[in-house]
Amino acid sequence: MLSVYVGLFLFFQVGFFVYLFNKKLHTVDLLWGLAHGVVAAGCYYFDKNELSSLELILLVIILVWSGRLYFYLLLRNWGRPDDRRYLELASGWRGNIQINAYFRIFIIQMILSGITSLSIYFGLNSTGIAFSNFLFFSGIALSLFGLVYESIADFHLYSFKKNNPGKRLYNEGLFKYSRHPNYFGEIVFWWGVYIMALCLGAPWWSIVSPALINWLIVNFSGVPFHKKKSEDQQFNNYVESTNAIIPNFFKGNK
Repeated sequence: MLSVYVGLFLFFQVGFFVYLFNKKLHTVDLLWGLAHGVVAAGCYYFDKNELSSLELILLVIILVWSGRLYFYLLLRNWGRPDDRRYLELASGWRGNIQINAYFRIFIIQMILSGITSLSIYFGLNSTGIAFSNFLFFSGIALSLFGLVYESIADFHLYSFKKNNPGKRLYNEGLFKYSRHPNYFGEIVFWWGVYIMALCLGAPWWSIVSPALINWLIVNFSGVPFHKKKSEDQQFNNYVESTNAIIPNFFKGNK
C-alpha cells in the first residue's frame, strides 16, 4: 500500500511542476482522473503482478474512466483561460500564490484522490473471487451505465459550447432531465465501482470513497458552482423546475 500511495504523492508533485510552467490552476483537474488510474495501475505493478479475471475487469474499467476523463478535460481546457472556480477560490488567498496553490489545491486534491481511490485499492488487493457474481456484475452494469451517461453528457456539453460560445446548455438532450447529467453519471459510476470492490473483498468502510465523491459533487466542487442566477429568465425557470442531479425522465417528456 505504501508504494502505491508514494507513487500517488510523486504523481501530484509532477502535476504541480506542470502548473508552475503553465500557471493554470485547472491543471489539477487533469490530475484527478489520472490519479485514480495511477492507484489502479500501482496496485497491479507493486502489489499483485497477477490479477484474477474479475480484478482485471475492475482495473480496465478504472483505466478507461481515467483516460476518458483526462482526454476530455484536456480537450475542453486546451487554449482556454483558467477555470473560474479556481480563480474565485484564489481571489481570497494571501501570500505567495504558488505556495497557496500547492497546499490548498494540489495537496488537498491528492488527499481526496487517495481517499476516493480506497475502494479501488482494496478491490484490487483481494482474493480475486467475488462472494456474489450477480452483485459483482450488477456493479459492472452500474459503472458502465454511469460512464456512458456522463460521456454522452460531456460530449453534448462540449459540442454545444463549441458551437454556441457564451451560451448555456439547458433543456436539451440529457440536460432536459437534470441540470448536471455528467455529475449523475459520475456518482453512479463510483457506486458501481464500490459494489465491485466490495464483492471482491474490500472492507465495507471503503464506502467512504463513493460517499466522498457524492458529497463533493453535491456540496462543494460541482453543483454549488452552477447555482448563480442569470439574466435569462427561461434559464432561471429551468433551474427552479429541474433536479440538479437525479434525472426526472417524466418531466422531460411533458
